[in-house]
Order: sequence, then structure tokens, then C-alpha cells
Amino acid sequence: MRLTHEIVQKLKLGDVVRFSWNDSKNRNITDSGVVACIDSKGIRCNCETERTFIVKPHQFDGSINVSLVSETEHAPVVEFENGFDFAAKRI
Repeated sequence: MRLTHEIVQKLKLGDVVRFSWNDSKNRNITDSGVVACIDSKGIRCNCETERTFIVKPHQFDGSINVSLVSETEHAPVVEFENGFDFAAKRI
């Protein structure tokens, strides 16, 4: 997968990232989650709720902003047997 965004190249499993972009109606959309998988399909993130999302490679055309979320700004993350997730979802 070719991901050219500087931050994306440094991502590792367990990082918490925030993606933001403007939709077709020019509304700003923001989503964040724990990086659970990085493969040819994209970057799959687990959210604090029971949902996941995938940012696909073609979306990294400069229209998506990516930033790492500092540890002081998000809930604790733990590595479970099936990958990284927010600790509160498993307690």
C-alpha cells in the first residue's frame, strides 16, 4: 500500500490517530481510533464505541488530514490477543 502522508508512514499498531476531511457538502468530518491493522486494504481503526472504520489507500490524495492523538488526549489502549483496542471496551 502506498501511503505518502508523512504521519501515515510512521504509524504503528496501537497508535491513536485522528482523520479529518470535508465531505461532498463541504462539512468537516472527523473520526479517530486505535490503529488495529495496516495492510493493502487500508488502515483499520477501532473506535471507543463498538465500531471500526477503514481509511483506504486512494483516500490519501491530500484531501484527508491525519494526526496522532497524544496519550493525554485519549482513553488507555491495551494490546489484547486479537489486537489493540481501547481498554474500556473490554472491561
